[in-house]
Amino acid sequence: MKIRLISAILITAISLSACGKSTGDALEDIIVSTEEVLASPALLPSEMNSSNASESGDIPAEEVSDEESPDKTNVAVKFVFNPHVFSERDTIRWGEDTRETFFNFVDALRNGDETFECASEKAFYNATGGRLINYYFPVASVFFYQDYDIVFTYDEGIGRIDYNGDKERFLETEKEFERVVTDILNENVKPSYSDFEKAMALYLYMSTAYTYDFDMYEIMYTRYCEEITTYRAMVEKMGICQELSGIYNYLLLQCGVESDVIGGSDHQWNFVNINGKDYHIDPTWGLSNPYIEDGKTPLEYFLMTDEDREANSGYLINTFGICGLDGTESREMFDFAATDESFKPFRLSYFIDMDTDKNIVTYYDFIRDETQTFQYVD
Repeated sequence: MKIRLISAILITAISLSACGKSTGDALEDIIVSTEEVLASPALLPSEMNSSNASESGDIPAEEVSDEESPDKTNVAVKFVFNPHVFSERDTIRWGEDTRETFFNFVDALRNGDETFECASEKAFYNATGGRLINYYFPVASVFFYQDYDIVFTYDEGIGRIDYNGDKERFLETEKEFERVVTDILNENVKPSYSDFEKAMALYLYMSTAYTYDFDMYEIMYTRYCEEITTYRAMVEKMGICQELSGIYNYLLLQCGVESDVIGGSDHQWNFVNINGKDYHIDPTWGLSNPYIEDGKTPLEYFLMTDEDREANSGYLINTFGICGLDGTESREMFDFAATDESFKPFRLSYFIDMDTDKNIVTYYDFIRDETQTFQYVD
């Protein structure tokens, strides 16, 4: 378990009677913004309350506990929604102007604003295109496959949003989306987790919370399916590889883990950076199956090398396309490879337990036909 520094905190005493706990058990919540979790997590401006801010400045999140807190109260560290997520590789591909314009666009939609600043006309069209919306602000995908009549236009450095009467409806949907995202994070991940632990925790969540949408898989070969989106799968708790990898990608970025979507011919998964090294993770093939391994989560597809991915999928390494590019375009723009074999023991195994205090994963090894433990490094 890795300790993270918090640059700003909000401590709020709340009653727990509605949560099924005794009102005599006081709880203080430290709300941590996911936007800065990689460096020093901070509150979003909307969550800041100067009267509750820490006077001592930065404090280690994990040092505030039942034993160490002066009044012996429980302390829960929580994520809040981060509207500004964007991978480093997509920033290179699309440019910082597009990323900043996209963030302005997202802020406008969240606030119900009708205009937002654009670095250029090209940045406007990039930002309002379906791909960036799908992966970095999934809820706005409803504009493309549901009966919304919202229109985006550009005029001399200003992007304009015509809601056509759908503003309040979208704002309600968007706020619910934020609640769902933060609930997923706070129920499965702790901000104090290392990147490995976050990736594992969310991999396990994906494995047990979602099922594969075989109906959509068949439909997509009969017509263009604009409803195939990260948001649809998140709501319906089922999807195909494009959608499930989109969810995993978005959740990882929300909690500070660098990730991109990557693919080979007719399949898509994730390319994730852990401790400065890249790995393949496939949340679709990692879905648990009640008829296989007693519904346990397979680790075969977690933190794979290029060779692992090629061997278990048949997709040639030089055809892997990242950030929506094909294999050739990807290698012209990026120098990327997954070669670290630290997690080789996970091949042909399924997950049993993760002890984040001792940095140990317990798993069942099919080759040895016995339970094994793996000591990981933060």
